[in-house]
Amino acid sequence: MQDAPDIIISQLLSSRLCHDLIAPISAVKTGLELLSDISSGETDPQVSELIMHSAESLSRRLTFFRFAFGFSSVNHIKSLDEVHTIIDDYLDPKKHQISWQVDTGFVTSLPELKFWAKLAANLVSCCVDATPYGGKLRVQFDHGGNFLLALESQTSTLPAEVKATLEQGRPSNEVTTHTVQAYLSYSWLKSLGKRLIFEEHPNQLLLYTTPL
Repeated sequence: MQDAPDIIISQLLSSRLCHDLIAPISAVKTGLELLSDISSGETDPQVSELIMHSAESLSRRLTFFRFAFGFSSVNHIKSLDEVHTIIDDYLDPKKHQISWQVDTGFVTSLPELKFWAKLAANLVSCCVDATPYGGKLRVQFDHGGNFLLALESQTSTLPAEVKATLEQGRPSNEVTTHTVQAYLSYSWLKSLGKRLIFEEHPNQLLLYTTPL
């Protein structure tokens, strides 16, 4: 007996969460171990900074993942500017910077806002994964009801399977931990009556929506 597709997707998302959260959790553990080895009884400022930074990073990631993958947190969003704040807090400012522009009247209904909010969060996360050494992101929602995401980086590698899933989707039983965000993004695109177009230029990747 196989799990239902929705259960499989939930399991894949859980795997994704564990993968992304393990690094700051490990750093907290390392910091605590270093503290226990200090014989003088005084806390090393560098150790305290390591623990604090890791705890803050973990908190920001949890907030973002609850928003991007969860069910209820997005219901409290009233504007796309709030989405900008959540995404900006999630990004590591030493590696990724984001600019954000929303034309007045872009979103006309709350259900539509929820789809756009989750779509933007997941596409940004896909781009972050594609640029482990950092880059610049530009997000734009124009008055024509379309979305554009520009990624500038010296080292951007969006995997072919992720790109194919964003463009064409795939059966749920073929989704992996590497393509689950792209799978969700494709589903939200369809719900919005949109599809995603890619343009690749030297050191730049453009993703933008057009009607189906």
